[in-house]
This record gives sequence, C-alpha cells and structure tokens, in this order.
Amino acid sequence: MPAYVVCGDKTLRDLVEKQPQSRAALHDIYGLGAAKIDKYGDEILAVTAAAQENGRPSETNFAAEPPALSDGLNDTDGNPRAAELAAALRQWRRRQAESENTALHTVCPDDSIDDLSRNPPAETIDLAAVYGLGKVRTERYGADILALCRPFSDGLPPEAERRRKLARRLTQWCAATAAAEGEEDFRILSKIALRAIAAKQPQTLDDLAAIHGMGAEKTARYGSEILQICREEAV
Repeated sequence: MPAYVVCGDKTLRDLVEKQPQSRAALHDIYGLGAAKIDKYGDEILAVTAAAQENGRPSETNFAAEPPALSDGLNDTDGNPRAAELAAALRQWRRRQAESENTALHTVCPDDSIDDLSRNPPAETIDLAAVYGLGKVRTERYGADILALCRPFSDGLPPEAERRRKLARRLTQWCAATAAAEGEEDFRILSKIALRAIAAKQPQTLDDLAAIHGMGAEKTARYGSEILQICREEAV
C-alpha cells in the first residue's frame, strides 16, 4: 500500500504541529477521517505520546516515511472557499508553467497550493510560512499569489487569526535573528517549528523544548525571546 494512502504529507505535518493526545483530538487533524482513526488511531496516539514524553518525534515508521505523493485533489473537500481558491491557483500555475515552458511543480508545488488554499495569506510576510515556497518562488510569484489569495484571507476564525498574527511576529523575529547571526532563516526556526509554536503558543521553556524542531539547544539559546513573543500575542 502506498504511504500516502495511510497518511499524506499534510496530515503528518498537522500531527507534528498539534501532537494530539486523544481520539477526540485526532478528529481535528487534517486528512484523518473516522475510518483512518479507527484503523490507525491507537498507533498514531502512541507516537504522539512518545513525542510529548521525549521532547522530540518518536523514531518510528511514521517519522521515517519518505515524502508521500500529493493527495491535493481531496485537500479542500467540504470547504467551498478553499476549493475555489485552489482551483484559481492551479489555473494560474498552469498558465505560468506554459508561459515559462516548465513543469507545474517548478512554479508552485501541490503542497504549496494546498497550504495556500487552507491558510490564505493576506500579506507578503504570510508567504514565509507556506510549505514549499522559498525565497526564490516568493520573490518571483509572490505578488501573483497574494492577488489571488487576499480575497479569501478574511473571515478567519479567532483562533486561526491568532495563529496567523503570532506566526507573523515569529517570522519577523526569525528573519532579524538570522540576519544578525549571518544565517539562513530556516536554521533559526524551520517552518514546521514556527507553525507548531504559533499553534501551541507555549508558555514555558519545557513546553517550547517539546516542540519538534526546537530541542534543548535552541530552547536555551532562543527560548526566552520566543516565549516573550508568545506572551505578548496572548494578551
């Protein structure tokens, strides 16, 4: 059975970000329906429980799986606005790829389109947290992408808006810290770590160290600054 039939890339990322600890929490994970929860729920919860206990992802088959094929065709089921935006982004991508005589994924990977349609960016800074969009794509296509996404970026639930505001602050801090240290942004905070922090909004160093991509060393080095940002955005 292909890996993506069990768990797609976006489901794995959501599991890493949210680390659910109950079957009820699994229902909030992208791409996990009742059938998959019934079949794999106990194993998934064992992995996330181990990650919480050890402060890092468990070294199991779930973490070791190679990248799965995109399951983008089903990514926006049940969300008409997301489906409409995804269709517009794919149409733009096709035209752009044809004009450049290049492959679709070279312009914008499926993962990026799925992420953009589920979390529409409103500002340029929001693009920094989108999976699969690096600086080159953002500089080249960012204006086009934002023009398509902005009409869909309003009306977020309060919790999603809070995460977006915190992600912006973390992105700004990450860029400034990377510039000061002469490093690439991703070496300070990976996108997965940044989004997990925005989702969990940790309030203690132990909570922060337990987030995938942090660990003891980064927490000791940057933890106080990150927690201060989280506290300010919680007000």
